[in-house]
Amino acid sequence: MKFLYYIRRKEALKYLKGYDILILTVTLFGYFIYTSNYILITSLHSHNSSKESSASTFSSMDNWNNLMIQMLFMFFALSYLYLRHFDFRQLQLKKQKGLFLKGVGIFLFVGLCSDIYNSLFSGFNYFSLEAFRNIDFSMATTFQRFSSIDISLFIYSLFNGFYEEFYFLGLLSCVKDKYRVPMFSYSTLIRLSFHTYQGLVATLLVGLVAGLLYYYLYHYKVRNLYPFFIAHALTDLIGSSFLYLFIPY
Repeated sequence: MKFLYYIRRKEALKYLKGYDILILTVTLFGYFIYTSNYILITSLHSHNSSKESSASTFSSMDNWNNLMIQMLFMFFALSYLYLRHFDFRQLQLKKQKGLFLKGVGIFLFVGLCSDIYNSLFSGFNYFSLEAFRNIDFSMATTFQRFSSIDISLFIYSLFNGFYEEFYFLGLLSCVKDKYRVPMFSYSTLIRLSFHTYQGLVATLLVGLVAGLLYYYLYHYKVRNLYPFFIAHALTDLIGSSFLYLFIPY
């Protein structure tokens, strides 16, 4: 009870404190950081490559379970922010025309950058002649990608896009200007920390490439969280690649 009395505020909270950030991080991502690194350590100890590769695939039940867990964690985080009298009005949540198209545009741009990254570091060259020869210009492959999406993945991806970017681009931006650079470094570390189960190349793609691009686009181009919710959800639905939408592999 003393803790609740200490954190509760009467005046609106505009800038989050260091302990606010730490509490929200542990609340929203502590469990996922633990499980991701547990999977990583287990796979390294077992030297079983098939186990590592299967870790990044989730069943319908996994999607529903993760959704329930994230909804519970989000409830705790919002309750904490309410106790702190956090000023939610400062979050960049603007209803504008073309929000969905902006989200798609961000997804495609980041996806293209991801293809460049993967071509350099993952061993598959999306820009090779063989890859371009297999591009399906009829768009049948693209429609097949979307039509095969499971309903559990669809719902989970929508919520997860909000869940992660609400924290990374929304809450972590609510600090004083002098803390912006350290907070960006901190956010990058957290993005990396709960994607380690995917392997080094994919972890760096999410934490450095996508994280850096999202940060730049949000702070200097698109000052609105909604398009990033959409872009992140699309990435969860069909992957981070742009050219994958058109190549039937």
